[in-house]
Amino acid sequence: MKKILTWIILGLGVGMVLAGLVILCQSGVSHTGHNYGLSRASTTIEFGADFYTTSAQATGLAANAVIDLYKLTSMVTGIFFMFVGGIDICVTLLLTDIKELFRKEKPIDTVPSDSNIIE
Repeated sequence: MKKILTWIILGLGVGMVLAGLVILCQSGVSHTGHNYGLSRASTTIEFGADFYTTSAQATGLAANAVIDLYKLTSMVTGIFFMFVGGIDICVTLLLTDIKELFRKEKPIDTVPSDSNIIE
């Protein structure tokens, strides 16, 4: 039972590392913007009236800040998953006997030996 639990915990650690890699690889991809990628908003747009120019520039800056937060959050999440998965793998391997983990169990002997026979 302990061996099965150890394999499950190791699998969880490997899964977390792989999930972190996937999140990191997809941190620049989203379903917004041009061609399903992230595109930055223009902050140099100008109109005839100052109010519209200022509003458009502020909106562009806010949109860019949201894009930066999205990238940062997805990168930190990916790194966190990889870190926790790596810690899981290291601690599991340190606390278990690796030779015992890969050793095959002996089959249970169902035939009684000669010493167990009462004469």
